[in-house]
Amino acid sequence: MAANVLTNYIQPLLAMGLQEYRNAVVLPRLVNRTFEPTPGTKMSTIEITIPSAMAAVDVTPAHTAPDTQAILSTKKSITIDKWKEAPFTMNDRELMQVSHGIIPAVAREAILALVEAVEADLFDKAMGIPYMSGTAGTTPFAVSSTTGLNDMTVYIGARKGLNVRKAPATDRFSIIDPDAAGNLLNGRQFTDAAWRGDTGGIIQGAIGYKLGANWLESNRVTTSTSTPLTAGAATVNGVNAAGATSVSIAKATNAAPLVRGNTLTIATGAAAGTYRVKTSVSLIVGNTTVELTTPLLGATAGGESVTLLATSVQNLLIHRDALAFVTRPLGESIPPGAGSPGFFDYIVDPESGLVLRLELTREHKQWRWSYDIMWGSELIRPEFGHVMLG
Repeated sequence: MAANVLTNYIQPLLAMGLQEYRNAVVLPRLVNRTFEPTPGTKMSTIEITIPSAMAAVDVTPAHTAPDTQAILSTKKSITIDKWKEAPFTMNDRELMQVSHGIIPAVAREAILALVEAVEADLFDKAMGIPYMSGTAGTTPFAVSSTTGLNDMTVYIGARKGLNVRKAPATDRFSIIDPDAAGNLLNGRQFTDAAWRGDTGGIIQGAIGYKLGANWLESNRVTTSTSTPLTAGAATVNGVNAAGATSVSIAKATNAAPLVRGNTLTIATGAAAGTYRVKTSVSLIVGNTTVELTTPLLGATAGGESVTLLATSVQNLLIHRDALAFVTRPLGESIPPGAGSPGFFDYIVDPESGLVLRLELTREHKQWRWSYDIMWGSELIRPEFGHVMLG
């Protein structure tokens, strides 16, 4: 089939691919997102503005206005460090599906592969949130056998945490795995119209907006897998300054691995609290520096007991500004006089901000189609997130 005929399929496939993406994706639609229209390359950056905390001040009339230079917003530079593609070929039958407004199965699978990659990246960034409620290994929202009501203690603790940390009451999202969702939909609060106020639970199986958050189910919710610490105490080694983003941990005997996203608890002292491991590392017998996703709450004196949270599902309650997702079109680099090596076009999703591109190139005896996307993400306000352990 001639290339000038095949190019007629690029826009329909882009539109259908975008619709398929929108149906499957969860996190990128919910978080703080920015689209930069200028084409760029991998490792380019986009700035996200983070408003600074402010305090009310007394008004004193005067000939000159007071200095407001202290009222500054901070900026977070996010690197566009991810570039993924999902290539495929199509036969004549699949091309006929496109002409009839149906996205072929091979193209659908390509889109779903990109959705998996984008969401895995965002869920991985959420593994830096150190605030938690619930019990590792226990699915939350269990139903009482006597009342038929869900135990909402874990969510209430998460909601309280966001309130204490002054997260806005609007734009809150609870993203839970199928096990947690199954518990919710087994309780009267979420299925009984007299309790929930509508019939969405019993008819559509939807949780919806409840208790101050919009609830969504995703089978891409992350599990943080940890290897239990073997015999031999783990303690803080010496003085580590307040605000430090790493801590030295002493292991008395038996080396032990720590994986990115594992949760450490310092039991006592000014630094007492919960922290997440930023970079995988193995605790040697002796002292090991462990990078943290959030700074130490206070200085350590040395000798404080350190414990490791067991393997747990990382259900989330987040405000949209906890995570940032940025994307931009891809800049092309074609040598002068070389002509175009293929045909491509891109489309911007107004809901997720994602820039999706479709490229058509000729390979050996076949035509190669490829969806690709370029993005970056970051946990910019961990205080606006809370993990509901499962």
